[in-house]
Amino acid sequence: MRWGVFLLSFAAHLFLFDLFSPGTPHDLDHILDWALLGPGAATAASPIHGVYLFRGLNPPLLADTSYCDWDAAEQVVSCPTWAPGFFHAVADSLDYTGTPFAPTTFPFSSPGLSGRALIRVLRLGRLLRLRIVFQFDARLREAATAETVLGFGVAGRQAGGLGFKLRRLGGGAWRRVNLWHGVEAESYYDLLPVLTARGGLNRRNLALAKEKLGGSQLLSL
Repeated sequence: MRWGVFLLSFAAHLFLFDLFSPGTPHDLDHILDWALLGPGAATAASPIHGVYLFRGLNPPLLADTSYCDWDAAEQVVSCPTWAPGFFHAVADSLDYTGTPFAPTTFPFSSPGLSGRALIRVLRLGRLLRLRIVFQFDARLREAATAETVLGFGVAGRQAGGLGFKLRRLGGGAWRRVNLWHGVEAESYYDLLPVLTARGGLNRRNLALAKEKLGGSQLLSL
């Protein structure tokens, strides 16, 4: 009984430590030093291999998909969001009302979204082993999107009629389109490449990232 209580207490401490840990600081001006270092960096054939800025989604957030797995035979990209270094964010609460970063999608449409709350949500997803899976078509221009938690598919969204797909745009960018019962909704957000293995550093999108994040400082989660 004592061992059970001890183990439960230990697990609770680990959970709280991970949930509230400050993260590793990084500087966007030195992105070449710390980004694209995931296990997928050596085989950069994935169609979404890079560091992306979210535009149309309020959180001050970047994603590094070098931590994703690419199955060329099945044309599937599988992203374990719990990988340290997959997400990068800032802890500030930033208001994007009237800016180029105003939200175009849900659920993150609150103009005063708390950066700290966002970081805790992302870490909770990491503890729940949230994985995002993209099944690409033969031309690698669109992908159906699915999610798993603790290895199980998230069925609630599909049962409720909500779905997603990824669509290629120009310049290495992608758009995540929301679907409602198979029909495209008006809400979406874009993934803008800041750094890719093929295209290198995109200075325009780097400047946009610094503008959205309120500077060059951010935290690796």
